[in-house]
Formats: sequence, structure tokens, C-alpha cells
Amino acid sequence: LLGMQFLQVVVAFIPGEIVQLAAGLMYGPVWGSLLILAGCVVSSAVVYLLVHKLGSPFVQNMVSTEHLDKFRRFEESGKLDVVVFVLFLIPGMPKDVFTYLVPLTDMELKRFLVLTTVGRIPGVVGSTYAASGFASGQLVGPMIVLVVLAVIAVIAIVFRDKILEAFGKGHSE
Repeated sequence: LLGMQFLQVVVAFIPGEIVQLAAGLMYGPVWGSLLILAGCVVSSAVVYLLVHKLGSPFVQNMVSTEHLDKFRRFEESGKLDVVVFVLFLIPGMPKDVFTYLVPLTDMELKRFLVLTTVGRIPGVVGSTYAASGFASGQLVGPMIVLVVLAVIAVIAIVFRDKILEAFGKGHSE
């Protein structure tokens, strides 16, 4: 499971919810969540250190210039911490792509790991709880959790650009 979680963050296009659901099925909501979060910390740290060492040319092959420019504007606006936290908090956002962008800013590794790990907690706990509940025969509670997470994810995906723009306002150009 930790290997799957590591691969999910490093490869960045594998949906994290799949691994989270597997964790809930295999280990329940508490241990599943803890394993997922531990895997996220380790893999995010590895990506951060790798990107920090290899720099912008390494990332430019994977991430559009538009995303790089947006992150630079967030950093200049002084809102990078809030943006990173919210992006990792909202289910359905492509979190792991941002793992490759943040090391190109001035954000320190420790701050990055705290913000991203705390931001991931609600989605991870929700997914592992739902999977564990379904596995034990419960339907209503887990279904409500999944519907709420899905609605938030759809809203976040549909309004992703507007959400990012809202955080980018107030920066000097």
C-alpha cells in the first residue's frame, strides 16, 4: 500500500482516491488514513527534494508554463501558503501536480509537508471511512460521505480556474 501511495504521488496522474479507497478496505479508516498520510509525506518529500535539486527544467517537461506562472504569481502575492493548503484540502484537485511546482518557490520543505498533509486529512479520512464502511456492510453513512466528496470534487473541477484566480487577485503585476 505504501508503494502504491508513493507511486500515486510521484507519477501524479493516478487518482489518489483509488489508493485511499484501497487503504480503507484493507486497513479501516484509522490505520488506512495513517498509512496514506505517511505515504504522502514520504513521497511528497522525495518529489520536493528531487525538484528542488533538478530545478525548473525538470518540471517544465511535465507542467505547463501557465501553471508555473500561476504559482509564481501566488508566491508574489504572499498567498502561496493558503493556495497550497486549499488545493490539497479540496477533493478532486490535481494535488500531486502541485507537488512538482511548490519546490520551485521559496516555500520550505517542512512548511510544505505540514500544509499538504493537514490539507489532505479530510479527503483521506472520508475516502478510507467510506471504503471501510462499505466493506463492513454499511451503506448510508459511507454513501453520504462519498456523495459529499464527489459534489465538492465536481464543483472544484468545474470552478478550478475561478478558484485559482480568486487566490491570485491582489498580486502586483
